[in-house]
Amino acid sequence: MAGITIPSPPVRRTDDDDAMVITSPPRRHTLDDARFILVIGGPGSGKSTVCARLAADLDLIHVDLDAMLLDLEEYGPEGAAAVVTAAREEGRPVPIGLIMSLLMEKIHRRVEKGDCTFLLDGFPGSISDYFHCARFIEIQHAIHLECSPDSLHFRSVVLPGASVDEEEVDEEEFFLERERIFARRLAQYSSECTQAIHFLGAKGIVSTVAADGMPEEVYGRVKRVVDRFLDDFAPSGDEEDPSASISTTSSSSGDGGVRVFHLDP
Repeated sequence: MAGITIPSPPVRRTDDDDAMVITSPPRRHTLDDARFILVIGGPGSGKSTVCARLAADLDLIHVDLDAMLLDLEEYGPEGAAAVVTAAREEGRPVPIGLIMSLLMEKIHRRVEKGDCTFLLDGFPGSISDYFHCARFIEIQHAIHLECSPDSLHFRSVVLPGASVDEEEVDEEEFFLERERIFARRLAQYSSECTQAIHFLGAKGIVSTVAADGMPEEVYGRVKRVVDRFLDDFAPSGDEEDPSASISTTSSSSGDGGVRVFHLDP
């Protein structure tokens, strides 16, 4: 083609005078490449179970803050571990600064390895926590596992109590402790988490999944939502598809227990 010069890739010579083509290194992923799905619901709604299975089946990153705090308490630096232990024993939240430091360290580490889709297991669970997170990351979608109080109580209190070894554990004390923990977490969900769900719903990024059924049914509903999200936000080449957008239209999907704030195709 006259007038057009197609440049050759740069070449240098080895010690044996063999030509060696120099290629560009692979593009490094940054936080801008990351996508975040928040899974939120009451105590016993199945958040951790669903997230762990989705992560295994779809090669996603499960961000389990509770597990991370337990690891920090057991294996972390003495000062940070003491802060977590004190918060747990006194029944108060872990300082948000420590949580965000722990969270972002894991996210940055995984993004550098090329892992770019994260499942946030129950955190942020309040509007305040959401705005703290929004300073660092953007949550593209949220899945609300909607469950009746009776189901939440059965899964959080009754079911664990059925497997207690009466010879090793005081059954009454175990039950009462589970009741106290459940009541505290349910109250937090009914106030702070519900407000966050309404806030995110107004932004048009919430899918509400009926989570009262059998685990396999619930998982199937959630997976359909995640599959849709991954399809709609799939990158084109090295760039995210610019036509992917989120609308605020809400309707029943007819998908059996899922109400989706639709992602426009």
